[in-house]
Amino acid sequence: MRVGQLVGDRYRLEELIGDEGRGEVWLAEDGQLGRRVVLKRGGGTGDRSRLLGVARAQAKATHPHVVTLYGVEFVDSGPDSGCWLVMEHVTGGSLDRQPPMAPERAARIGAQIARALEALHANGVVHCDVKPANVVITDDGTPKLTDFDSAQRTGSSETISPDRPLSYTPDYAAPEVVNGSPVPRSDVYSLAAMLYKAVTGVPHDEGDGDGREDDATLRGWKVSHGVLRRERDTGPLAAALAAMLRRRPDQRPDAAAARRLLEEAAGRRGWRRRLGFLAAPGRYPRATAAAGTALVTAAALTAAWFWWLAPGGDDDRAGPPGPAPGDGRPADGSVIGDERTVDPCSLTDPGEFGRFGESARQDRDYGNFDRCDVLVYPQGDDGDPIDVQVEFDAGPPPESPAPVRTFGGIGIIEEPPEGDECVRALVLPDEADRDTSIWIYADGGDARYSGGTDTLCAMADVAARTASETLGRARAEQRTVPRREPPAPDVSLLWLDACRLLDAQALETVPGIDAGDPDVDFGNWDCEWYSTTRDIEVGLRYDRHQPLSGDDGTATRLAGRDAFVSPEYDGEDTCTVRVEYREYRDENGQKAVELLYLTVEGDDEPQDELCAMATDLAETAAGELPKV
Repeated sequence: MRVGQLVGDRYRLEELIGDEGRGEVWLAEDGQLGRRVVLKRGGGTGDRSRLLGVARAQAKATHPHVVTLYGVEFVDSGPDSGCWLVMEHVTGGSLDRQPPMAPERAARIGAQIARALEALHANGVVHCDVKPANVVITDDGTPKLTDFDSAQRTGSSETISPDRPLSYTPDYAAPEVVNGSPVPRSDVYSLAAMLYKAVTGVPHDEGDGDGREDDATLRGWKVSHGVLRRERDTGPLAAALAAMLRRRPDQRPDAAAARRLLEEAAGRRGWRRRLGFLAAPGRYPRATAAAGTALVTAAALTAAWFWWLAPGGDDDRAGPPGPAPGDGRPADGSVIGDERTVDPCSLTDPGEFGRFGESARQDRDYGNFDRCDVLVYPQGDDGDPIDVQVEFDAGPPPESPAPVRTFGGIGIIEEPPEGDECVRALVLPDEADRDTSIWIYADGGDARYSGGTDTLCAMADVAARTASETLGRARAEQRTVPRREPPAPDVSLLWLDACRLLDAQALETVPGIDAGDPDVDFGNWDCEWYSTTRDIEVGLRYDRHQPLSGDDGTATRLAGRDAFVSPEYDGEDTCTVRVEYREYRDENGQKAVELLYLTVEGDDEPQDELCAMATDLAETAAGELPKV
């Protein structure tokens, strides 16, 4: 083949950009559609079954972070005869051409590729060769997975391409791949090895300390036994990589859990935690107010006028459901039951924290509806209290290298302490609750008086044990944990599905946003969308707080409601808009408000553009709220 030659009377070859031993790869011009494409050639018409296998594997993984397969071109005769894959041309080059990068950027890239692996694994395909050369980066920084020549079907010992041995790249291959038995979590291992290379500049640490590099035989043995050394500093990526690089695949996170770990490392996982966790001004004066009877001042209005927004409520206008009668266990065996009526505070007991401070009390009216906080006030200190937060989350917790303990059949995962925070996660064993996890966060804020992370972890352990015992009793008695009492009023945001406040048309204000694939969290109270063309995220959640003021941002009116715009409120490259929905009295008799909390985050995006997008989206979402 040569430059200028036509393939299939349509594609004019422009440049040979690769020859991988399995066929030439060309940059070409599509004469019909006037766009550049990449053509990958098989060995001839007899190679049709192999190329079709590769094409089918790639087609199954249609995803924003997988290079798009446009089609397969068969040419039966002539100099261009053979099977040609026609693929998207990604102009930014592959990851192996990038210089070492910051751990946070590598984590963002890894989380996006993990999303692609989730789609791939869900369709029964293992990639088997995730490595820097097989991840290409668009000009706007979007990573995409390519090259499915080594892919295998899940549970099969054969490659997608018939009669071809498994091929892999030793520096990035999981031990079981080298030993001939790849599984979906093999791709997770390879992804971690790739990210280690992206940060450190090397795929692993070679040599035995005496200046000699490993020879190929020794390195191959190390790969097959999972004992390659990766000891360089990877900053916030370290914990995620340690979990993903475990030797045994059953001890690694799957692609979905790996994505969550990487999002956490990138600082982008959990809008609920980052947005306002021990950060919002004016929280503690309210929290320390004398206890009183909760008074809800909003009238109890009929919910039919907005019940269509609730999860599953398109045609059901009977109003929000009440609590499960008698806390009876649902037919599916769940101890959580209806997400909108379960009481997170039923899993905590302030009395259990008496040995840690002068007093402890619950704060039921802060943050989203998926959480309950216990505020512990140390002896003889006027500073902020220690916050022990119990939070429901959608999806199982990521696997952890830390040991797991069990109370009442509930597993407790111990996350390594970091900074002024200690974290525990509860694993629910019943099939009906497998898509729910419970997280415990003990945060000292200013931890100078808290005794350090040892004290925080001791408090987290108390909260984890208390919650586990409550859940365990509910399992033993075949009932759900207690419901909210009193129930949330009909006018509360608790009954509204946050994701339905922004439709595809509204989200068009963000370039490349994938409106059809949001991350939806517990109770449908937290929704996140991602752009496929720019490094931009949109998060919409609910919040409860004291009434806002000019100190909380630039005051404005959106859809007839008070709102506050706050550039960089949630970190660099963010703009947050909070819209007040309704005012009510919390359990201490203090004024509180339910809020829409919308954040747009985008690396390298001008701040005014982020705020313009956030304001437009917040106004649209606010306009969908019912009148109160």
